[in-house]
Amino acid sequence: MPGSATSRLNEWFNTACFTPAPLFGFGDESRTDPNLRSAGINNFDFALTKPTAITERVKLQFDAEFFNLFNRVMFGEPGVQAGAPGFGAVTLQQNQPRLVQFAMRLTF
Repeated sequence: MPGSATSRLNEWFNTACFTPAPLFGFGDESRTDPNLRSAGINNFDFALTKPTAITERVKLQFDAEFFNLFNRVMFGEPGVQAGAPGFGAVTLQQNQPRLVQFAMRLTF
């Protein structure tokens, strides 16, 4: 379906194309449909390390780590149970928001 991922969260694919299979029967859709895909992974992690020698034996190391650097959301898979209330809707986020952590280490 056209449009951005955010605009398609309530209908990730055309749910009108699917009907529930008859009771104790089989449907005509394959178990895996190559045309139905979730969004890809677009996650960047970044780390900086700066070692500094204070004396010959004492060293200070500074670390900065950035997880999900650009703070991009990775949506979960849409509901796949035909006839269920969440069919075709994306209701989950699979990754964490941006996380930044700093550390210092003194070795002697």
